[in-house]
Amino acid sequence: KNPKNIILIEKDKLLYELLLNIYKNIKNIKIINHDALTYDYKIIPKPKTIISNLPYNISIKLIFSWLKTLSEFNEIIVMIQKEVAQKMQYKNIKKRNRLNVFTELTSNFNIMFNVSNNVFYPKPKVMSSVIHIQPKKNIKINIDQLEKFTRDIFRNKRKKISNILPIEKIINMKKIKDLNILHLRAEDLTLKEIIGIFNEYLQI
Repeated sequence: KNPKNIILIEKDKLLYELLLNIYKNIKNIKIINHDALTYDYKIIPKPKTIISNLPYNISIKLIFSWLKTLSEFNEIIVMIQKEVAQKMQYKNIKKRNRLNVFTELTSNFNIMFNVSNNVFYPKPKVMSSVIHIQPKKNIKINIDQLEKFTRDIFRNKRKKISNILPIEKIINMKKIKDLNILHLRAEDLTLKEIIGIFNEYLQI
């Protein structure tokens, strides 16, 4: 698509030096020797898109960090484990998890296509999926606080919400009590219900 600039982020020093040599004569390619998990993407001017075959061992960490700052990007197109892609699905699902909560809250998400493990050498044990993430606009919620809250309620996913949150908070949750959902587990809640509990939790 003839982009104005391509920025490659490579943590491994030897690969970084190899890439420098390969692309030394191409002006619109910049190579950065950095960890993608800790890199400050705000340094790169907008508009920007992430395209990557993610390191599978850190794919969830990377996706979480990008979802928290998704307004920085036009879109994200990455290949990940098929299992992780399915965890991100938030339509027609039976159970909630932290990943699909954040995915639905911050983005329009879809699995573009699946990739067989037969096309790789050496052949991995896992199947893969290429996914597309596009940011939603005007998200009026504290993402950092929500991340901590969801970590707490999903850490004990077999427990009811009423047995996870502090009793002094639950006593004063009048709006949520009226909805009669505190007896449910986090995985059985809708996104709207999770946000409702979170908002009242913060106000107490």
